[in-house]
Amino acid sequence: MKTNKKVQKMNNVQKSEKETAVKVTALAIIPKPMILLSPQNVPTTAGVTEAPETVTVPTVVEGAPQQATLKAPLATATAETDLDITTIHPSADNHRKTFNDTSLQELADSIREVGVLQAIAVRPRTEGGYEIIYGERRYRASLLAGAKTIKANIYNNVTDDEAEDMSLSENLQREQVRPTEEAKAFKRLLEKGRYDMYSLVSRFGRSEKYIYTRLKLNELYAPIGELLDNETITVSVAEEISTYEPNIQKDVYEKHLKEDSGDNWTGYTLNLFRKHFEKCYTTDLEQYKFDKTECKACVHNAANYNLFAEHNGCGHCTNRKCLETKNAAHVAKETEKLLKSDPKLVIARPYYGSRNDTALQKLDKKGHEIKDFDYNVSAREFPKAPEAPQKEQFTEPTEYEQAVQTFEQRNEEYARKVEELNRKKEEGRIKTYVKVGQTEPELCYVEINKKETAPVTIETLQERDKRFKQLSVEKIVADTKKVVRENDYPESPFTQYEDGMLYFIMLTKLQRKHYPLCGIKDQPIRLDEKQRMKIVAKLTDAQKTVIKRDFINHFLCEDAYGDNSASKLLRDFANMHFPDQYGLAKATHEEEYQKRHERLEERINEIKKTEKAAAKKTEAMPTPTAGKQEEPLTEAKKGKAGNDKAA
Repeated sequence: MKTNKKVQKMNNVQKSEKETAVKVTALAIIPKPMILLSPQNVPTTAGVTEAPETVTVPTVVEGAPQQATLKAPLATATAETDLDITTIHPSADNHRKTFNDTSLQELADSIREVGVLQAIAVRPRTEGGYEIIYGERRYRASLLAGAKTIKANIYNNVTDDEAEDMSLSENLQREQVRPTEEAKAFKRLLEKGRYDMYSLVSRFGRSEKYIYTRLKLNELYAPIGELLDNETITVSVAEEISTYEPNIQKDVYEKHLKEDSGDNWTGYTLNLFRKHFEKCYTTDLEQYKFDKTECKACVHNAANYNLFAEHNGCGHCTNRKCLETKNAAHVAKETEKLLKSDPKLVIARPYYGSRNDTALQKLDKKGHEIKDFDYNVSAREFPKAPEAPQKEQFTEPTEYEQAVQTFEQRNEEYARKVEELNRKKEEGRIKTYVKVGQTEPELCYVEINKKETAPVTIETLQERDKRFKQLSVEKIVADTKKVVRENDYPESPFTQYEDGMLYFIMLTKLQRKHYPLCGIKDQPIRLDEKQRMKIVAKLTDAQKTVIKRDFINHFLCEDAYGDNSASKLLRDFANMHFPDQYGLAKATHEEEYQKRHERLEERINEIKKTEKAAAKKTEAMPTPTAGKQEEPLTEAKKGKAGNDKAA
């Protein structure tokens, strides 16, 4: 009998599995001190083979660079035998917790046709039967296939640690293992002390970088690990995420990987993910000018927790608040140095271009004068001196000579521009400022007219002082709003002063017809702040009543619609103060509704009578006899019946 293609395929899978798997009969450990995972002793990426994204483990040729010694006696198996499947029990310590239903069913189909090609490993239990050391997937598939027995190797006198190592080692060499399960397995092997990094590399034929990145998956935020297991994200993306702090991982999941997230990154390749991650979460420290000595050892520097990441000498910062604070302090300090070098300089806040607002706030709090430019003013940067070429940067003498010639030409052009600008400055045609840039201060200049070159007078200084006072009040108000909004009220009685504040607010809704009651006559516009303050200072009971009722009137009329709560309150308010007018309106519309209601009731009753008569007529009709139904007349039969009747 010919075997179908599906069975042949599964046979090939089992045979390949048997050929490529390394049979674990002993745990050979190469003696070497434990290698700690630290930046000092982890090798650089040079010479390390890049680990592929797939978790498939290739065939491992067991050959150590030095003679292996045994840490534990060999675990010798009995001859391969068929055991009653009911005596087999899974191990509670099996690191593999998930099994693909489709894959299990395919394996069960293969076992149903040709049986189990590679025996599972078991050990005797004290309570009877056998416990699986490895091969639970084949055991589960055999149960699905309805097998009565299963091929097994029995290992006697195997300790729990040995059984666990055998299970982990065997499963790590199979294609079906998930990256998260592989990560847990490597971690367990290291924690047990039976392997170190060196022996793991030798034992499983994986690079140190591969094992290290798999171990980092143990630090992956749990929901992201589920996305990896479901193949929603690639293993390379998951490894990249695992190198960052837990709070960043959680934020990435909530905003960019969760199913309902607006900016979803689940389908991104590693390069595309890094591009977007850099934009949202990390910053290259190389572009900043402040002293980064502390940053090199900081826990928020990505270079310190991704040992194999490619980066410059500074790394990437993930704590943007700290980065912004340090950068702003540096920029403010450098700006003050420029101001001390030339007392006539003034800080500029240009309308166009980038600026460091945090540094500007620091300088403002220190009392430095800041000139705000409007959109009509264009501030131009002073030319910067070119950098001289260094001879050691060039391999050919001719290239260095050409670079020197280019530098000399640019330097001459720079000197000419500086001389021209200095002449314009002396003539009063330009004015220099300090522009507070993102990473450093820069000198800039503005072309000015004759009016702006007028000498500073007492009046102009007094105007500046007046403006500074206004700015001070504006800032106090802004901070006060923040204090009031963010803090809760202390327990205290409602004061008379607060009552006056309430009337000050409610006066904004006072109807114009009530202005005379409050002492305001012949004014078509709304009350201004001064008028309201004047009224609040001398409120009478009659005025308070009208102000409150106008306030209620306004908001109930604005919010009332249909049969909502505001509508009910509005009707009660009208009935309370205008019962006659409200009663007339209510009676008019209710009478109109009653007439329409009566007409609709008449139509409903007529329809009911018609339906009742039709039902009686249907009940009175004779029921056709069962088993013999009247044959419908065709046109020909109808014609014949008519002729017979006529005859």
